[in-house]
Amino acid sequence: MEKNYSTMTQEELEKALAEIVKKNYEKGIVLLDRNYDIAHLRLKNIAFLKGIEGMDDIIAIIRSMQHKLNLKKYCKGMADNTPLIHPVENEKAWKEPVYDGFVSREEFINRTGIFVTSEYFRYIYDSEWTDKAKKAGTTVDEFIDNYENKCLELAEVPLQGTFKYIVMDDYISGIGDYEDPNIWEIVNCLALVHEREYESKWTTIEAYQKVLDDINKNLKKDAMNFRLALLEPTTEIPS
Repeated sequence: MEKNYSTMTQEELEKALAEIVKKNYEKGIVLLDRNYDIAHLRLKNIAFLKGIEGMDDIIAIIRSMQHKLNLKKYCKGMADNTPLIHPVENEKAWKEPVYDGFVSREEFINRTGIFVTSEYFRYIYDSEWTDKAKKAGTTVDEFIDNYENKCLELAEVPLQGTFKYIVMDDYISGIGDYEDPNIWEIVNCLALVHEREYESKWTTIEAYQKVLDDINKNLKKDAMNFRLALLEPTTEIPS
């Protein structure tokens, strides 16, 4: 019997869609992306779409939705868990800070689906986690699993089409860092270049400052010795 989805509530529609998602998941077909959304299906090829059980029902349910889809509460663990970004394994690459008792930046990105630079990740650890969430008794897993819901200024950019770049342009190609980088890893290459140059700049500034401090210290010492020399009485050698 054909269901009349147009008369269902948002919750009933989500439950109906969740059942379809579960049936396909049991067959080895993952319909949800890591954000528990199915909008990405429109980018799939015909062969993939033909293998989905209940595709017509999915379309009818989506058309009847009144609000943003929320399937995480019904389909937890059934989303695509393909890593968005892999750790840089190049031993000569710039080493990111490691925070005790917390996850790596790569794991944070993969679990939240939100890209953050190394500099902003430091802010998340210091201000959002250490100073607030940890003191409130929140666990690391709770903090990460709920991060997107509590992020006030989150922007989303739909990814589709083809991104082209020149392999020899190692600022974005990831030569030495990634074998075959995806778009997330390409953005990460640019972020790491910025971080390396920022750190290098401040290392150079600190080195110059140390040299200037040493010169200033020596000048002050020489000036003091000169003043003391002027104050010392001279002794005449009798003729």
